[in-house]
Amino acid sequence: MAWLLDHLCKEPLMTIEKGALADMCRDDAVAAGAVSAAASAQSLCAVSECEQVASFTWRGTKQHPLVVVPGQPRALTEWAGGMLTPDTGTLVIDYNHHFCPSSPTEPVLRALLV
Repeated sequence: MAWLLDHLCKEPLMTIEKGALADMCRDDAVAAGAVSAAASAQSLCAVSECEQVASFTWRGTKQHPLVVVPGQPRALTEWAGGMLTPDTGTLVIDYNHHFCPSSPTEPVLRALLV
């Protein structure tokens, strides 16, 4: 299997500094005449012509997950102020992977079908 690595470059072909990729894309778009230099920063970074097609919310537990379609944000609760107690338990950042690790995009696709 080592022969697979024989023809790989030992040095990177290019390194891209932070922020340089956006500059390269903007410069290419301006050079191609797609956008003017003045409008390039806003037009390349703006979101436009999009619409919400589905939403879902995870409910339930790890053992009995439940997907609610259409979704809604969790209800806010009033905070009396003062010092907060430290968080405990499991911190879930990606609910789709937490509840559906074998296919984390499946809930999104199923919400689209509803």
